[in-house]
Amino acid sequence: MTQDIYIRQWEEDEWQVLKEIRLEALRKNQQFFGASIDIESAKNEAFWRRATSYDGATFGLFDADKVIGLTGIYRDWTGREGAAILCMSYIREEYRGKGLADLFYKARIDWAKAQGNIHTLVVAHREGNEASRAANQRWGFQLVKVDEAHVYGNGDKDKNYVYELKI
Repeated sequence: MTQDIYIRQWEEDEWQVLKEIRLEALRKNQQFFGASIDIESAKNEAFWRRATSYDGATFGLFDADKVIGLTGIYRDWTGREGAAILCMSYIREEYRGKGLADLFYKARIDWAKAQGNIHTLVVAHREGNEASRAANQRWGFQLVKVDEAHVYGNGDKDKNYVYELKI
């Protein structure tokens, strides 16, 4: 691993690279995501272009010019005014355990603050996803709800822990 690790927002013309890393995340860890690889792999170019910035932002994590992860933040799709959801976080296995999730949190929180009208950030994780829990706790998120039977992208039902941070 080099010391050239950085995060930046995806540009629309990078949609193919975004799609590749997102589908990799789903192939390797679909049990942690709310999306299905079968559904997302069938999405067209227009969907992936919109995914870079539609009502939010998607960020790539890079080691020099190599993509090693992705994350996103989108205004709450349930219609909750002033809220945004942190989602899609994935770091390639060989880069995990190095504190790189903090780059995700910083980028997404900075983006939300720059919008001027987002005051609540929401993040969730599945039962047993200790890495996700530890990361959100480092940033001050507070547990607000536990969904007892959340359905994940692979069809599993499990507890889903929901946290919020006021900004």
